[in-house]
Amino acid sequence: MTGYMIPPTTGNYTISLGYIDDLGIINMSAGKFLSENCCDNFSPTGNVDGSNTVKSIWSSSGPTGTNQISLYLYAGVAYPLEIFYVNRGALGAITLTYTDPSGVTSSDFSGIIYHYDDIDSCEYRYDDTVILPWTGTTTSTTDYIYTTTTVFTNTYYGTASTFTGQLIVETHTTLTPAPRATSTSTQGYFGSSTTTTATSVTTVYSDGTLQSIETIYYVDVPDASVVTTTYTAWDGSSTSTYATSFTTVTGDDGLETISATYYVETPSAATTTISFTAGDVTSATTYSTTVATVTGDDGV
Repeated sequence: MTGYMIPPTTGNYTISLGYIDDLGIINMSAGKFLSENCCDNFSPTGNVDGSNTVKSIWSSSGPTGTNQISLYLYAGVAYPLEIFYVNRGALGAITLTYTDPSGVTSSDFSGIIYHYDDIDSCEYRYDDTVILPWTGTTTSTTDYIYTTTTVFTNTYYGTASTFTGQLIVETHTTLTPAPRATSTSTQGYFGSSTTTTATSVTTVYSDGTLQSIETIYYVDVPDASVVTTTYTAWDGSSTSTYATSFTTVTGDDGLETISATYYVETPSAATTTISFTAGDVTSATTYSTTVATVTGDDGV
């Protein structure tokens, strides 16, 4: 008997020969098949890695030989399968089970084993999942199914055979938010409040694929200030600022410090001395005034 095993899920499958009377040989995706492999999806012969042949013969103590094989199979791929069975004399029997990737063992092969008549057209299915970063903040998935007619060349027999089939491509694209990096660039200014003046957003790509999003915030911060007041004495009666000087110094951190100097005139301290001189007068009279300015050690 020849046919195809088409797994519904990808993973390890174990095929076991539980009892045989008298001889059983099972080939799975081996080059010994006489059946055409027109419906393979991944390689010209649909071969699998590892031991793929069960070969067992009856004995009074049970089946002898190789009674079990374990293969890693891909969902949707049609793997060639051949079962050779011989019975000699009396009643014959063969029991066959398979264990799927989830660990469930079954002797019911319906829905997994198929027989194809000689046909010129097969269905080829390709399933692909793509995960791409994008500039959004949510994750979304889009399913796309593409169907077309295509021609496959199979070299299973050694002599190439051509098969026309329907190619079904299912693409599942998932968009995930790209990694984001944020930094702040500050500069000092002569003001009293902190203000964001500009924002720069840069998208970084590698081989055409978005890798990250970088955001830079440009912020104005008030400059640090140093205030100095220089006092000068004068002969007036009030205090007044007569000049102002500003100097800006940039530190190692790139921030500016404003040095402000205010020049202030203050009334001089006064000492009054009265000198009395006797005269031929009937009342006290100020007949002369002398004003002298003295500068102290404090400059006032």
